[in-house]
Amino acid sequence: MNKTQTNCPICDGAAKQADATTGDFLEISCPECGEFQISRTFLQVVKDHPVSVRRQSLERAKIRARYGLPPLVTSYDLP
Repeated sequence: MNKTQTNCPICDGAAKQADATTGDFLEISCPECGEFQISRTFLQVVKDHPVSVRRQSLERAKIRARYGLPPLVTSYDLP
């Protein structure tokens, strides 16, 4: 799977993105935030939210994630 350079949707830092082969999400690899998946809906909703809210959403997704799988950040993770 090819990864392209992008900005992390959580911290706005440099990251790599891969389109998932199935599902409505992207796979992100960020040196600061780690490996995670993010729904396209979340990306649309969270554009104007501050970084602190986006970080909270990622932390909620990490708590929910099944052991061994990357967290999937969705709009349900918004505080």
